[in-house]
Formats: sequence, C-alpha cells, structure tokens
Amino acid sequence: MIKRKQVFLYFLSVILVVVSIVYLPFVNGFFQQDEWNLFGVFTVFRGLGQNFFLQDFIKGSGLHFVPLANIFSYLEFSLLKLNFVEYAFTSIFFHVLATALVFAFVSLLINNKRFGLLSALFFGISNAGNQATTWVVANVSVQGAVIFSVLSLIFFIKFAKSANKISYYISYFLLVISLLFKENAIAFFVFLPITFYLYANKDLRKKYFYPLFIFVTGVFYGLIKVFMILHASVSGTAGSQSKLAILYNLITFPLKGLVQTIIPVDLELSVAKSIALIFPEKVRGFFATTQFDIFVQKRVLEMLTFVFFLIIVFICFFIYKKIEDKNIKKGIIFAFIFVLINSFIYALSPDRVGIIPIVDSRNLYFLTIGSSILISICIYFVYLYNTKVAFLISFLFLVLNIFYLNKNIRNVTMDGVLRKNILDTIKKDYPILPEKTIVFTQSDSSFYGLPENTKIMPFQSGFGQTLLVWYQEEENFPKEFFENNFLWNIDSEGYMESNGKGFGYFRNFGDMMNYISTSNLDKNNVIAFDFNSSNDVLTDITQEMRGRIEGFEAKKRILNPNQIKIFSSSNKDGLNKILDRNEKTFWDSKLPYSNYQYLLLSFNKPHAVARLTIDSYNNVNQLNVGYRIEISNDNKNWQEVFENRSDGSENGKVDIYFKPISAKYIKIEQIGNDNYTDWVINELTVYEKY
Repeated sequence: MIKRKQVFLYFLSVILVVVSIVYLPFVNGFFQQDEWNLFGVFTVFRGLGQNFFLQDFIKGSGLHFVPLANIFSYLEFSLLKLNFVEYAFTSIFFHVLATALVFAFVSLLINNKRFGLLSALFFGISNAGNQATTWVVANVSVQGAVIFSVLSLIFFIKFAKSANKISYYISYFLLVISLLFKENAIAFFVFLPITFYLYANKDLRKKYFYPLFIFVTGVFYGLIKVFMILHASVSGTAGSQSKLAILYNLITFPLKGLVQTIIPVDLELSVAKSIALIFPEKVRGFFATTQFDIFVQKRVLEMLTFVFFLIIVFICFFIYKKIEDKNIKKGIIFAFIFVLINSFIYALSPDRVGIIPIVDSRNLYFLTIGSSILISICIYFVYLYNTKVAFLISFLFLVLNIFYLNKNIRNVTMDGVLRKNILDTIKKDYPILPEKTIVFTQSDSSFYGLPENTKIMPFQSGFGQTLLVWYQEEENFPKEFFENNFLWNIDSEGYMESNGKGFGYFRNFGDMMNYISTSNLDKNNVIAFDFNSSNDVLTDITQEMRGRIEGFEAKKRILNPNQIKIFSSSNKDGLNKILDRNEKTFWDSKLPYSNYQYLLLSFNKPHAVARLTIDSYNNVNQLNVGYRIEISNDNKNWQEVFENRSDGSENGKVDIYFKPISAKYIKIEQIGNDNYTDWVINELTVYEKY
C-alpha cells in the first residue's frame, strides 16, 4: 500500500513539474493594466499609514467585498515592490498548489487516485484559465478563492461520506475565506446542498440542518450582493447592463463556461471564422474588418457554442448510461452541475456590457475544475474499450491546450518585455525627474481597439499613471497623484501639482502647450520620447521637443510666399497651388505616401522658420501622414529639427513647430504609411520668428 501511494505521489510530482515548466516562460513577462491601477491604489493606502485597513480593504467598494485579496496583494506589493519575476514565481506556485488540491479533491470525490491524476493534469495545463496565473497581481483574488474553495469541497465531501461535524464546520469556514478573496464560489450556497444530497448517506440526509444552514446563509449573502449591485456607482458594472442582456447572459453563460473550458476558445474562434467565410460578404462583412469580427463572435460563435454544448451533453449522458461505477456516475453529475451552477455569477462581470460571447479567461479558471473531471471520466470510458484511442485523445487534448497556452503566454510575455524595455529606457535616460515634470510621448499607432487617430504607447492602461508608479520609489510622489484615477484611463492626459511636486503626461502637443502656458512651466521640465511600432524602438526626442516648444512660444509672422521657391521629389506639376492661398486647389504627389518623397523649400535669404502649417483641407486620407523636417544653409549639410511619423490631422491641418534656426533651405520629408493614398497638400504656410 505504501509503495502504491508513493507511485501516485511520483506521478503527481511529475504533473506538477510539467505544469510549472509550461508556465515558466511567462516569468519573462511584465505587469498587466489592472495591476498598475492596483499599485496606484496601494500607494495611496501606504500614504494613509495604518488607516488603510479601515478603507476599501475592509468596507469594500463598488460590487466587491474582498478584503483578504486586498490585504494579501498589499502585503505582496510592500514586500516585492515592482519585481515582476518574484510575482510570477509566486503566481506559478499558487497554480501548482491549486493543481495539487484538485488531485486530492477528485481522488476523494470518485474514490480513485487515477481520476485525481488525470483531472489535475488537465486542470494544470488547461489554456482556459491562463489569465488567473499570468495576471500576477489580479491572480491573488482568483487563485486564493479557488484554493480555499477546493479545500472547502474536500472537507465537505469528507463530511458527506463520514458525517464528521468538524469537517462540515471547517468546510463552511473555508468557504467564507474563499468568498473574502473573491466571490467565485458564491453559488456554493446552492451547490453544496445539492452535493450534500448527492453524496450523503440516507441517515445523514434526514438531518436538514446542514444543507439548510448553508442555503439560508447564502440567501442573506445574496441579498447583500444584490443591494451592492443595485446601489453600485461604479460605471461599466453589471448595474449598467440592460435587463435583456443580463437575462441572455445568465441563460447562456453556463453553456459557454462548459464549452470554453473544454475546447480552447482560440480553436473555437478559428472554426467560427472558417464557417463565417461561407456567408455572403454583405452578411458577414469583409474579412479582417471589425464588422466581420463582430459577426464571427456574436453570430457564428454563439451558434457554434450551442452545438458544442449539445455534443458535450450527449457524450456525458451516453457515458452516464453506459458506465456502471456509481462513483463515476456521481462524478459526472457533480462535475456537470459544478460548471453550470458556478457560471451564472460571471454574467454580471464588471466592465462587460451587452451580449458576451467569450467568458474572460480568469473567470474560466474556477470552472475548469468541473470540466477536468468530465474530461478524465471521458478518457477513462474510452480507455475501457480502446487503450490506444484513449491515449491518442489524451495526447491531442494536452497538445492543443499546451499549444494555445504557450501561444497566450508568449503573447503576454512579448507585450511585457516591450513594456518593460520602454520603462527601463525612460528611467535609464532620466533616473531622477525634475520637481515639476511633464512627459510627452508620440506614437505611430493606436492599440487595443482605440480609434485610428488616437496614437498611444503600447500599454493597456494610462501610460501617465504607469510612469507615476514606475518612478514612485525614487520620487515619492504625493498620494494625491494616485487618487481619482488620475492619468489611469488608456487615453488620458493631464498635469497635477501637490506639495511642491508636479507631474503631467501628454500625447497631444497643443494640449501640453496649454498647460505649459497657463502654469508657467519651463520647457526644460519636459522630457519626450518617440515610439516606432514597426521596430518597437523608443527614441529620446527631448531636445527636439524643447525646440518645438521654443518654436511655439516664439513671436512669429507669415513668410511671404513670393520669397519661397518649392521643389518636389515626385510630381512637379501643380506645385504653385501649395502656396497660392487658395485652400480648394491642391497639389497631388501622384505617389502613395508610404513611398519616400519630399518637398524642398528654398528662400531668397536665410530665415529663422519656427512653424509650418500643412493644410490638406477635406482630404480624409491624409490621417497617417508623417513628417521629418530638415534645415540647411547650403543644400548639402542638413540638420533634423522635427520628426513624427503620424502627424496627420482629422481636420486637415497640421501645425509643425521646431526650434527657430536661421536657414535658407527646408526639406519636408513625408514618412507616413499608406500604400494606396497619394500625398496631398492644399496649402502650406511658413512662419518665421521675428
């Protein structure tokens, strides 16, 4: 018997090592958007000292009351600070611990350690809940809730099988702890009474106190949660959902939860896209467009989920009818109910509105426990009839999950490496910030579904707040900088001063200059960077930006067009229309502006030009133009004074400022990116300093 236990422990150890290895690459990643926000919140609480314990940590906020997760995360932040690798190893450890507990629980549930090993393996390498581990700060609430939920189930099953009262109360206590991490197991108030009647013997079933006590407690807890939802003032929560959308999500989430924890959602999406291509373009939209993606997710994927759900139900029912082992029969019922009943809560997910076709990965983590049991039972059933087929199915399932898990981890890691390199570069160039600092960034791309003209850094939350957190240990910013979501929104800009310290972040030059002008800030307080998404390179453009500010602040006048001669590297016809003061006439390069091309301005004598205004009038295709400005006195030796690869404007006008340096020649290079649209200019206005 001892040797047999050792064999199971050996296999369990191998499984846990495999799980660790699969997740190990994400150690090279970096923090996600919600984690930066939490770090900002923790900075505020640190400033409050001991009072933080009486703030949101205990009383909760919005829809959530999760003090244990908040306290643990705060302690983790205080200890590990911004050392991502340590967070990552901690997260992997908790996932491995959860996997080991799944083994212990399923072994007890079905009274067979083989099922425990299979379930632990499928749970550990499942792609479905990868976010619960790779989001290394947000993971605390999810993993903490799952760990204590499984512990609660272990003691509850022990109670149901042995009638040990101590196990019952321990189970109840562990459930409360789980809920104080996150409300994943809120449905346990209904699920545990069902489990009680499923596993308790006849004598124990007669004692109604045990299921009734849990159920009544759940009613009170549920009323409190409903009250919180109805009175939540947090925007984007389930409280802002339409009743029809909530009802639809409540009905369909159990189906989606079951399907998406068994079939990798990326695979399901691939199948849905292939099916969508069968439909006419007028129905589905053009491939790789937003309309097509919406059709795939909200039409095809929804129907595909229903089909897969029915197939899974049929397979489970077929096995239930064929299998004779009562423990396995109960395991099927338990696992099926577990997934379905614990899925409802996610229909009220904050920040998700309308019909939700894909369940968030972190919300699938808990449900994967039940799905892993169903998968292990299916594999066992096939094994009874054909060993080779059973091993083949197991192998395919493992390979698919490891493939998609690795893909998601690789994506998260690549994004993380890029973000860390950006932050490291900024801090390396500027280890200490001025007392009053403005950070300006320009990017050539929009990210994460923002409009094309909203160019941001490749961060999923406000880059300004990220910088505040990144510099906090050295700069000790006042806690006011982290309150009221200052610079937290993904496209936010602004400036704030408190206790002699000032910090601002801008992407729009005009907005920044408004603050500088009204706040009397020195241009030497501005540091600036350019991000090139084509090669992921961040360039320090601080001196150039300070030159732009000088050009903006300089007294200027329009240079007489008669003093300017203009030449083109492409179409030489119609160049006079650029300087004819008629906005409705235009010059066309006759060449898509992704091709290198330039205009050359020659003056009758040197001028200290400080500003160019390029007007494309109503040509909406000039949004992605970019400019590099060079000056020269001899048309041979050139000095760059301005570069921005995405300086297009929706209103047709682009104002380009640069340091006023006396020069006889100006080269306007077009460095934007469009393979189909010609470079068009209706009017060019040149301003000189005087």
